[in-house]
Amino acid sequence: MHCYGILNSDLDSGGQHAFAWAQTHNLPMEAHLNRCRYWLPRGSKLEAEFVLRYLDIIHRVPEEDYV
Repeated sequence: MHCYGILNSDLDSGGQHAFAWAQTHNLPMEAHLNRCRYWLPRGSKLEAEFVLRYLDIIHRVPEEDYV
């Protein structure tokens, strides 16, 4: 799984849509105080679609931060 984050400050820039999209696709998510994390299967079509849709607002969470 790869983990991506969207800062809560980007909610108006598509973050709310990303949250709804992830719920529709039953993706594991974690809501944090400053961001939401989304877990996507490595190399999947869902990961590719997520990255293409939200490229401007997502950031990849380094694996050492997967705690």
